[in-house]
Amino acid sequence: MTSLPRSRSLPLWSKGSIVLGIILALLAAFLTRTLAQRGDWSDGALAVALAATLLAGITLLIGIARALAGRRSGWTLLQTALLIILLQAVAVASYVGAPSLHATQAQNAMRQGRWSEAVGEFTLSGERPPNAPGIARAYLAWGESLLAQKQYAGAVEKFIPVITTYAGSGRALVSKAHDDLYQTYSQWIRSDARKVNYGGKGGALETFQAHLSDAACDSTCQTQMAATLALAYYQYGQQLMASHQYADAITQFETVGAKYASSAYASQAHAAAAQAYYAYGQQQIAQQACSGAVASYRALVAHYGDTPEAASAKTALAAPQPVSGTFSGLPANPAPTVALSAQVNVSGYVFSDDYMAKPEASGAFTFASVAQGDYNLSTKRDANNAVSYTYYHDAKGNVYTVHVGPLCPVRLGTIAYKS
Repeated sequence: MTSLPRSRSLPLWSKGSIVLGIILALLAAFLTRTLAQRGDWSDGALAVALAATLLAGITLLIGIARALAGRRSGWTLLQTALLIILLQAVAVASYVGAPSLHATQAQNAMRQGRWSEAVGEFTLSGERPPNAPGIARAYLAWGESLLAQKQYAGAVEKFIPVITTYAGSGRALVSKAHDDLYQTYSQWIRSDARKVNYGGKGGALETFQAHLSDAACDSTCQTQMAATLALAYYQYGQQLMASHQYADAITQFETVGAKYASSAYASQAHAAAAQAYYAYGQQQIAQQACSGAVASYRALVAHYGDTPEAASAKTALAAPQPVSGTFSGLPANPAPTVALSAQVNVSGYVFSDDYMAKPEASGAFTFASVAQGDYNLSTKRDANNAVSYTYYHDAKGNVYTVHVGPLCPVRLGTIAYKS
């Protein structure tokens, strides 16, 4: 009977080399994914799981090959099986533990001040708004770091998400964000009040009002907050003025006068409100919103009569305005004259002819400066040593009346000439 050849056991140093090679291969897989390919720790763990699975497969194939070659001693087969099991255990552990590494890496990033990375890793770990305490803590620490560097706008951007998007992350975190936001705006408004973000959700005005309403704000605090709010409303109005949002600017300036009349900014807000009203009226005139412009100027005159802008508005409200239009079918020889008359006696063909204009060949005419009031439009034409008058009616048959009001020019459009 022929006996099978016995498998020769590998030397101890060779086995040690194999184990070391496997460890180095797994380490290389991790470092390649995390460093060379810029993956995170979880990606590295998945790379280790894949590498361990491949090495287990290779080990199995080598074991099968050795067995077919007759080298199947019990001890060799046991060693091979143990190595495969160990590699598979590493693969399973790496795969199962990969997600938890996101939170571990996030904590490590927090300790090293890599806030953006921390937020990303907490997100990958499964945190979702509104309950995401890890993300909220990262934003808080990020904002506090920026506040310490006096980067106020950036700090505000980090505190607001904790109050809004991640408000379910715990009362303590949200309360801390409110406090930090108040401290940020308090320092920012003293440092550069012109650049503070005042309006909207999480703006300085909302934050200061919330602090004023807090039960912990005593009488001294409320006095200080009144001065701070007066400044905030005034500066917000100035910001809105600079961006031509005059109506909103007026609201801010008038709030100072209404709520903080004894503040140092009340007189400045009064003057600024007059400027805003005047600029708003000019804007409305440019947009041909005449009735709105008249309302703005009248409010300016009524409530800010002690300002230069009110004097200018009063003059503008009373100023004459141009009147223009075009006659179609206008005869050329001789061309008629166009008139505006405040007094008209139709039966006697008597017209006061307060304003006269010679039309162009196209029929266009303009009265450059007409006092405010109501006028009849008429034409007169010399023909055969006589003067022919024509007066005009509206669609209802009434005498055509031209109303000249304040601030805006009158454009009559196209009118059919009647001989």
